[in-house]
Formats: sequence, C-alpha cells, structure tokens
Amino acid sequence: MTELADLEKRLKSNPIYALSLGSRELFHSNFLGWLFEQYPPMIGAIYDGPVSGKVTTERETSNLDLIVEFGEPDERQFLVVEVKVKDAPRLDQLRDYDEKIQKAIKAGTYIGKLHKVLLSLVPAPEQLKCKAESNVDDGWRCVYFASVSRRIMDIASEHPIEPDHKSIIIAYAQLCRDLSDLLDRAIAEDAQEDKYSFLVADKEADIKSVYSVTKNLRFSQTIDKYRASELCEAIKARVAEVKFHEKLEDLELKSGYGLDLKSGYGLDGNRPSAGVSLILNLDQQKFPRSKVDMIDMGVHIQGSQYRRVLSFGRFVVPSREEGKDSAAMEKFIVATDQWNWMFGSQLNGKNLESIGAEGAIPQSGFFKDSLQIPTSQQKNKLLCSYAPKHIYQYTNIGGDGRIPLERLIDAVIADLFYASELLNSEEYVDRFRNWKLNR
Repeated sequence: MTELADLEKRLKSNPIYALSLGSRELFHSNFLGWLFEQYPPMIGAIYDGPVSGKVTTERETSNLDLIVEFGEPDERQFLVVEVKVKDAPRLDQLRDYDEKIQKAIKAGTYIGKLHKVLLSLVPAPEQLKCKAESNVDDGWRCVYFASVSRRIMDIASEHPIEPDHKSIIIAYAQLCRDLSDLLDRAIAEDAQEDKYSFLVADKEADIKSVYSVTKNLRFSQTIDKYRASELCEAIKARVAEVKFHEKLEDLELKSGYGLDLKSGYGLDGNRPSAGVSLILNLDQQKFPRSKVDMIDMGVHIQGSQYRRVLSFGRFVVPSREEGKDSAAMEKFIVATDQWNWMFGSQLNGKNLESIGAEGAIPQSGFFKDSLQIPTSQQKNKLLCSYAPKHIYQYTNIGGDGRIPLERLIDAVIADLFYASELLNSEEYVDRFRNWKLNR
C-alpha cells in the first residue's frame, strides 16, 4: 500500500474523523473546549505560558470560535481562538474579530491579559505577520494542527488521563496529524505545478492522486479556498505596485476570495474564486458612506470564467424570482457605462450600435484596441447579473479560452488600471451621477 493510500485509510478508520465532518470548525472548538476544561494542562497545545486556576470556556460568542479563561482571580488570562479547518485564514476576517474583541475589552468583558490564537490547517497569509509557535503581544499567534497533534501527544504522556478519555484524545491528535500531512502534501504538489491551474483543470477527468484523496475525504474545498486565497494575495501584491490615476485617493480597493466570495462580491457558486474591485463614492464623503452613490467596478475570477463586474447603488438588478429584466440592464449600461467597462463595441458578432450604443469605442484594458472580446456567453444573453446589484460579462481562462493562464494577473492589473481611468473621467462618472434611482 502506498503512503498516501495508507494515510487515507488511517483517516477513514478514525472515528473522530467521521464525527468531525458534520461541522468542521464547531467540532474542533467544542472538542478543544471540553479538553481544556477536563485537563487544563492540555491548554499547552495552543499556549506556551503557565496555566493555573479554574478553566472555563465559551464557544461561538460574538462569532468567536472559542474563548478560554483561566488563571488566578487577580490575574485572569483569556485565549481567543479562531479555528480554520475548512476555510483558509483571512486577514479581513481577523480584523473584524479584532474590532469585536476591542469592544468587549472596553465593555469590561475581558479583565486580564488577552491572547489571540489562529489555529489553522493551512498556512496563514504573510500579511498576518504572526509567527508560528511564538507569542505576539498585539497580534494573532499562528498555531497549526500538526503542532497541536504533537503537543497533545506529549502532554498525554506526562499527565494522568482517564483511560477512556485517553483513547479518544489520542485519536483526535492522530486526526490532527493526518489531516495536516494530507493538506501539506496537496499544497506541496501545487507548488510544483502552475498554482493557478486549479481554475481550468478538469478535476473529474484528470485528478491528481493527492487531490483525489482530499476529495474522497471531503477536504478538497479547503485546498480550493487556500488556492483562491493565494491567487487573491498575489493580485493584491501586484495591485500595490501599480500607480493608478490621480483620483486614487477617492477610490476604495476591495478584495476577497473563497468558494462563493462572500467577503468580496458575494456571487453565488461552488468553484474557487477571487476578486478585486475599485469603488468610487460619488458623494466624496468618507463618513457616512452612501452605498446608493457607490460605483463598484472589478474583476471576479470564478472557475474558468474571467468576469468584469459593474454595480451601482441606484440600479437594482431584479432577482431570478422576479424575472431578470435584460432590457432594463441594457438601458442602464447604455446610459451610464456605454459599453466601456462591459466588453467592447461588439459581442458575439452582435453590433452594439444596433441596440443603441452609439459611439461605442474599441476595447481597453487587457484587450486594448480589440473590437470584440471572444466569449462563451449565450448570444441571446448580452449581460449576466446577480441580484440585487451586480452586472457582469465574462470571457474564459486557459485552454482555448481568451485569457492565457500565465497572464491571468497581468489581465487583472490591466483591467483595474482601465477601471481607474474610467473612474477618473468626469464625463464617465457624471453619467452615473445623472442616473435616476430605479424603483
């Protein structure tokens, strides 16, 4: 039996693995909460300092996975633990948690020393600036499940544990070890290939051995989200190098990744995705920000689709249940964007001038000077949308698609720069400013 097959067999035969599948993060936070209350020395699996006094835990408080309180009455310690098993760590999410923690501190919820722990199966983004296995007083301390496995094993050998409990605890430590090994192998294999090939790979017809195992074990989405997070971070790194147009101080950059990109555009789907956009607030006031007056122009990559997305707070896209009104969307695009950000002066051989886009200009951005962007959109479906606010058009990535995989990030940067040009044009922005709120 190969080493990989043996790893798959060990996981499938581990009863704790079967129990963990129902609710990934919740299972681990519940189990660790029980473990720390029953055996306080086990807190050493995620914390390096001394542990004393009564231990209490809370789960799912203010969306925080696990809070562990211990220490003497006059010197209480708090561990705030964020567990990442099915997802990849996200900097924006941790910042949201930081805000909640600060509010709780001001409200007197935490009176004592507080430590923040990120417990993850996959590597955390470099932007987190937290060192694995070392304390960071003002940041998150990154701890990985492989380390938790080793520490639990060591602590279990040094402290008395009830026999029935010990077998369960050891099985949990083995689960942490084997899952870490599996995910490490998948990530290492990606590093040897084009790490963005997941966007176009036919996973059903040509599955690599390690990906096949992660899929069989229902952990392929963890890998997909990790890959998407790497793509998003690579895009953000390139964006940081770009000098956009002079109006940059009025623009807000938004980015996100995932399987449905709830932290970004919020588009539905079940494919790895990443997105970045520029947002212009027409009222030019930072506070309060008016979502009604925001123009959001961005690129969204989902599966093998490369999408240009446009949303404007005053235009509401009908839902599927209400019946998508393509005529209304086309009227809006003609009056505002005038087929600048949407793809070019021709699409699928359909001359846009015939539907009222007079004066349509050749394409800019990645497809500069092209009169037509090849696309797989339905010829009778000029615009795609997601209610309540997103309108988009797309072309393909890789293979016989229209965005070469090796130039994917180049395309994003070129299109973002083009978006900044449009948002820097008073004539372009005024057309949105003059659009009346549709009811």
